[in-house]
Amino acid sequence: MYLYQREKTFFAKCTPELKNVVKNEIESCGCKILKDSFRGIYFTCDVEKIFILNYTSRFITRIYAPLLKFDAKNKKDIYKNVLKIKWENFIKINDTFSVRGSIVNSEIKNSHYAALCVKDGIADYFRNKYGKRPDVDKKNPDLSLNVFIEKNVATLNIDTSLDSLHKRGYKKHTSKAPIQENLAAFILNLHSYNGTEKMLDPFCGSGTFLGEALMMACNIPSGFLRKKWGFFKLPEFSQKKWEKLKSQIDGEIREIEYGKIEGSDISKEAIEKATSNLSQLPEGKKIKLSVKDFRDIKSFKGLICTNPPYGIRLSNFEKAAKTIKDFGDFLKNKCKGSTVYIYLGDRKLIKSIGLKPSFKLPLKNGGLDGRVVKIEIY
Repeated sequence: MYLYQREKTFFAKCTPELKNVVKNEIESCGCKILKDSFRGIYFTCDVEKIFILNYTSRFITRIYAPLLKFDAKNKKDIYKNVLKIKWENFIKINDTFSVRGSIVNSEIKNSHYAALCVKDGIADYFRNKYGKRPDVDKKNPDLSLNVFIEKNVATLNIDTSLDSLHKRGYKKHTSKAPIQENLAAFILNLHSYNGTEKMLDPFCGSGTFLGEALMMACNIPSGFLRKKWGFFKLPEFSQKKWEKLKSQIDGEIREIEYGKIEGSDISKEAIEKATSNLSQLPEGKKIKLSVKDFRDIKSFKGLICTNPPYGIRLSNFEKAAKTIKDFGDFLKNKCKGSTVYIYLGDRKLIKSIGLKPSFKLPLKNGGLDGRVVKIEIY
């Protein structure tokens, strides 16, 4: 038996700031938290719960199923342990695979080297036993593996998510410096958003906040558009059971009133991208979209979640600061009774809003060390 089968333990990788909401998701699925890690959360459950978590989680990045744990001080240690696994239980010769590595405080220093040792072991396993081997495909593999080495102890994992769970599948077209889907969902969750009140993004770009709001409001699973999963390669996977499980979850999708979620942007190209992206989701055509400068919005009362343009998306800081100042004036004069969440990739812009925040929360988005600012407009 492999480690995840014997101990029923799994690992949810997540952004550090999202740990608490990830724990809530894990426990809501009927799983038990074991311990925290810098990289995420260790937990225990039956394998079927892993299918559900992957399909429905709005905040987890990846879910790993550990196969084997072993001492690893050099290439030989990795190679010989990789050969212990019956790889035909997880991958066929005509399938493809990829391996990623990460290392903390170990004699092996290079994560790429560690991943290469795993790849060589799998290739030689098949070559020795069958005379041919599966190919490597880093972009769209059938099986994705992760080797994590900490203090000379390696854990070899199957990535049951296959690709990062923040990639919902509706963002075929993106704008500059978009916010990641799981981070947008996290910001909406700060408000306990459920679709009962009106929601607006006046800098909607390619539609990330709108897409996440729609999925929350309509109870659309985050993995609804995804066709391929890493857990398909687990020995416990049954296509028939998966289709039944998926059908039950999809049966909870609900409708939404047209215009309950609204987005606008000064860029016609951005609105075209958002229209195309959101049309892929159930109820997506009920989001009201318009090419409009926020200054031209007459009034709004409800929830505002947005990621305004800043440094990366505008030519200079002064121009970004002026836009944020004007946006603060818009909120003060035209949005009384609203709750506002603004993600700013450059924290120096917070002062430009001209309104006192209820809180400022650190949140990294890609390479940006940004802040979520909450403002109540009375």
